[in-house]
Amino acid sequence: MKSVMSEHQFEKLAEYSDGAAYRVLVKINMNLGWIENVKCCIENLRQKQMFQMKYKCQEDDFACFELYINLPTQAVFYYYFSFEANGQFYYYKKTNETGNQCVSKEECWKLSVNFEVPDWAQGAIMYHIFVDRYRRGSKAQLPEMPYRKIHKSWNEQPVIGPDEDGLWNVDFYGGDIRGIIETLPYIKRLGVDIIYLSPIVRSQSNHRYDTTDYFEVDPFAGTYEDLKELCNKAHKKGMRVILDGVFNHTGNDCRYYNQWNIYDEVGAFQSEHSPYSNYYVKSSNNAPENREWYQIDENADLTETHLLEEEVEKIKCCVFEKNLLTNKWNIIDPQARSCSISSKFIQKVQYALKRMNNVCWWYFLNLPKMNTDEVEIKKLIISVVVFWAKEIGIDGVRLDVADDLTDEIMMDMRTETRKINPDFFITGEIWYNPMKHGGRAYLSSGKCIDSVMNYYLMDAMIRYLKYANVELMKARTREIFSEYPDGTLNSAMNSTSTHDISRQVELGYPGNYFKEDGEWGWSLKNQSFEWARKHSLTAKQYKLAKEISQNYTYMLAFFPGTISIFYGDEVGLKGIGNLANRAPYPWGKRDKKVLKFFRNILHKRKQESFLRKAAFRIVKIDEESFAFERYDDSNKLLVAISRVNKTVKLDLPEEYANAEILLKKKNCSTTSLAPYGAIVLKK
Repeated sequence: MKSVMSEHQFEKLAEYSDGAAYRVLVKINMNLGWIENVKCCIENLRQKQMFQMKYKCQEDDFACFELYINLPTQAVFYYYFSFEANGQFYYYKKTNETGNQCVSKEECWKLSVNFEVPDWAQGAIMYHIFVDRYRRGSKAQLPEMPYRKIHKSWNEQPVIGPDEDGLWNVDFYGGDIRGIIETLPYIKRLGVDIIYLSPIVRSQSNHRYDTTDYFEVDPFAGTYEDLKELCNKAHKKGMRVILDGVFNHTGNDCRYYNQWNIYDEVGAFQSEHSPYSNYYVKSSNNAPENREWYQIDENADLTETHLLEEEVEKIKCCVFEKNLLTNKWNIIDPQARSCSISSKFIQKVQYALKRMNNVCWWYFLNLPKMNTDEVEIKKLIISVVVFWAKEIGIDGVRLDVADDLTDEIMMDMRTETRKINPDFFITGEIWYNPMKHGGRAYLSSGKCIDSVMNYYLMDAMIRYLKYANVELMKARTREIFSEYPDGTLNSAMNSTSTHDISRQVELGYPGNYFKEDGEWGWSLKNQSFEWARKHSLTAKQYKLAKEISQNYTYMLAFFPGTISIFYGDEVGLKGIGNLANRAPYPWGKRDKKVLKFFRNILHKRKQESFLRKAAFRIVKIDEESFAFERYDDSNKLLVAISRVNKTVKLDLPEEYANAEILLKKKNCSTTSLAPYGAIVLKK
């Protein structure tokens, strides 16, 4: 078996609601001999089909074969051809890596049927804003609200862990939508195409992933009129706006759950006869004896549990941990100190927990899990996103913990939002390969989401830069680039950092803070909040961290996908681990050299517009350096970076010997990379 060059085309003849009709034409050089038994092989992740093609005609030295076929809606099909010439078997495929042994995914062409990711979302530059910590624009005094504590100064350190009253995530700076509107010129100057806002609806905490009311903007963040103004003004500057949609769970003070009796209507927590009782997942298995660990909500009302006052204070915000060897329970406080507790005390706690018969997200009792199989919940979720799209004018949504939502919800969301805006974009928080994760079809079906947060690739990039994990980098790029639909690949969020991981500059420093064998490249060795509070980089360490993290930016900026800048990363904002990574934007204290670097590299990326959908290939990768190429029919660009603190010889394809240097660090050239250097060449 051999692989040969030929020509082919897939021509769409008609499009239907559930698929499309195609004419497939392939031309094979007759110098090989008598051509026969030509087949087109089309497969997805679940099945493979071979279609016999019919001889059509001869054009010059080519024998032409065609096939008429109907294909169902699908995010991606993989296809190749086979034929015989003078009795010898041949493959015709995109590339020839496996020779005559087989056809791998990497060697196939890809075809999306009725799956189109909006052009504006592909190859874009995104700015991710954690609203409370970005900027306050309103001059009005913040209203007093229960449990909320307002920082006296914008430059104060955020509360890391529980506060002095044992409450979590209740410290606010007052960043709002008006502050974002004020800084649109700044955001635009970065080269931003998409503004992605963390949740803005009324919620309990500063992160707002615990919704209270989906149809009200949080009073500290502004109003829907402010949000509408932001969308209008962003659109005039050529930018889109997407919101964070949190629909897997709500807060326990949500109007539908109403644990604290804030609303007049009876909620699901208060009574099984509540009109919202079926809005939440029920469980009879919620007591500590059935779990290895459990957490009590910091605001839990335990007055009816017959616990002593000191016992109530003892269990709030604490984790219960069971020693499976001794079968005894320990209670661990937020500072990670543990102490034994009596069986009588545990019995009281169990009594308290049995009253809470709803399943909670990751067992946090302030996040009751919504019953997304319930018809009324499906209607509610779709109505919220439709309201945002139709009445506010948002351009897309990022779905929090998308793999915990049903495919049906995401399918209906896609259908209904595209009736309002045919270019509406839906991306999901999915940490692994969405084409394989749990056998779900939320991406592969072509009927649900468009794209994902690309933690899976970011992890490989960071492990390469920090630990020289060459094999993981090669394996992940091979997997992602061969399996993802092209539209998804080009719109996946490649983030400098996010609200869930340490800041970019912290990830850059080669200190011994992270687990090389951890679940993720940013998994911390020390989970202590006290350690995170005291952690800081010296001036010398910060300088080195910037140098190394710039190479991560080079990778993000020139890889396929959307580069997403977490607010403040572009000015060197620090913070290790969750909570410390959510410090306020340092207005007046920005690292202007880092800002200049970001503006320059993002300008170059935007200038080379072919990068939005250009192909990708690895030129060279080893423990010292990494070179990759982006290309289309008319353009070629090569990026090379060094991950070591020494000069590295650069062996590039001959065609780049006299290439234009678009960007470079230090004294890099076409023949060598400076220590921690990087260079971008255009042919």
